[in-house]
Formats: sequence, structure tokens, C-alpha cells
Amino acid sequence: MSGPIDETFTEQQLVPGTVFELGCSPGFFTARMAKRPELKITAIDLYPAECSEGFEFIQGDIMDYKPPHQFDNVCCVSSWEHCGIERANFWEESSPSTDYHLLVAEKLKSLVVPNGRLIITCPFGPDEVWLTDGKGTNFKMGDSKYSHLAARWGFRTFSLETLKSIFQPFSLVRASACALVAEEYFELSNWVRIDVEKDHAHFTNENVNRAVIGVVFQNNDL
Repeated sequence: MSGPIDETFTEQQLVPGTVFELGCSPGFFTARMAKRPELKITAIDLYPAECSEGFEFIQGDIMDYKPPHQFDNVCCVSSWEHCGIERANFWEESSPSTDYHLLVAEKLKSLVVPNGRLIITCPFGPDEVWLTDGKGTNFKMGDSKYSHLAARWGFRTFSLETLKSIFQPFSLVRASACALVAEEYFELSNWVRIDVEKDHAHFTNENVNRAVIGVVFQNNDL
């Protein structure tokens, strides 16, 4: 679930040129980015976009996408953490995959031009997989206490060190983490900066998705 904290970080890190976004639906944030004349945006999502004004929208799986070129910016605004464990993976005749995000990470890296940027925002916390019943209850995958609940989708939490490992050999340009300190998720003033190096250890309960990390990596391949 993206909000102003994720979107603000992403907008501030984009450099002029082409942009590829994974997980853009419903599309309103992408349309807002597309108003910047220095950006040319292509975006993909498994689900339809309610708004695709000003950018090229592709409905489909990123792993099937054959790009015509690489991009100056590749971004994923709080959606990569769901890859393999989002709604479609819990539908009938589908199955979740806890490692699918690693394949997607490799695909994302392949889309970045030399010296280009890869911008990711995602939940900040210990390296864990969480599921939700869609009614407000979050629980760790494999927790027998919640075995009676039917999962509707899932998400992962990441520490900075894990993100650096997953996206190597790209170099880290910037990292920032914020925690929600009031109830309203979508109010920017309710978020405060926290220590991106170590504060992930504090988010170990059902409110684990109430901290967000933003990272910028650079493709140093010449």
C-alpha cells in the first residue's frame, strides 16, 4: 500500500529521462508523475489502471515483459514486497511463492541503463513474510496460532542489509526509513524519520507494516 511517504521519496529521487514503474495500479500517482515534462513513463501492473493519463500502461506480468530499451529510472512504489504473495496468488488454481520477488528483482535490475537508477520503497522491518486475512488481521506465514484464517494476500518486510544484498552489484545511493506515529496512514505529517541501519528490529508485531524504507540504487555497469 503506497501513500504520501512512499510517493514523495520516489518523486524526489527520479532523474530526467525515461521511467519504468512496476505496480502502478490504480495509476493516479503515475499520472501525477507524468505531468513532469522531463519524464517519459511506462508502467505495468497485473490489474487494470483506473487512470493512465500521460503514460503508457501495460497490463500484465513483468516477467513476460520484453522491453524495447532500458530505462533511466526503474521504480517500484510499495508493490515489490507483494510479488508472488499478492491477491492473484491466492485465487483458485494459483499458488503463492515466497521467493518470486527475487526473480522480479533480477528483472528490475535488467531494465536499468548503465548509471541509471533503481528506486524501491517497501515495508521496513525484520526479514519476514506476513499474510493478511483481508479483515485487518496480519500474521506471520507459518504461525500456527492463525492457521484457521484464510490468507487473502501477503507482504514482506526488509532490512537495509537485505535490500543491499538482493540488489547487488548495484551501488546504494540513498536510503531513508520512516515510521508511522499516528493512526492516519495517508497523512504525511504522521511519519517520522528513523534509523535506517538498525530500527528495523523494532517492527516485529502485527503493526510491522507501519514503517517504510526507501532506497535508491545505481547501475554501475558501463
